[in-house]
Amino acid sequence: MNYPSRLFVGAAALLIAACVQGAQGQQMSAAERAARERMANDAAETEEREMALALLERYHRSGERRDPHLAFAQIREDFLRLQVVNNDLARATSGGGDLDLKLVAKSAAEIRKLAERLKLNLVLPEAAEDEKRPSPPALTDVAQLRTALSRLDGIVLRFANSLHAKGVRRLDADSYGRLRLDLEAIVSLSGRLKKGSEKLGEANR
Repeated sequence: MNYPSRLFVGAAALLIAACVQGAQGQQMSAAERAARERMANDAAETEEREMALALLERYHRSGERRDPHLAFAQIREDFLRLQVVNNDLARATSGGGDLDLKLVAKSAAEIRKLAERLKLNLVLPEAAEDEKRPSPPALTDVAQLRTALSRLDGIVLRFANSLHAKGVRRLDADSYGRLRLDLEAIVSLSGRLKKGSEKLGEANR
């Protein structure tokens, strides 16, 4: 599987890329090139403005006091970084060789941090008492780590696909609930992967 190709980006970014490819594929005048760049920039600004307004509305309803533009910039950065780290980890651990336990621990720690911050900035609802699940058992061997890594990859991909398909401004209550469940699963599983890989690494010294 070509892991880098799995990155999901915003519509505005895709439009900018299309403009650049168009410019490379044909001779364009300076005026035409400038017009394409303006169109791409306008689309990016419109997308960011609409998403910032959607975040502002959610922050107002929840009583949060923060800058939606800064939050959106962080969401975009964390969303892409989450996919990059997950893809790199999946690629590095997909073979049949020995697991790089230090890489697993480091990557899992970053994935957990990114997922926690995404949940905070997206103002996702907290789980109801009847939705909360008991803590799963620790990961104690390499086979369990590999199974957990595969599951983590699938959850990250599902989360990225869901957020990309809807976009912040088009999320409804059900969508927010599903995103919250995915992020909570990512936080929990990446935390277990970090602890499990660190303990196995210490045992192998």
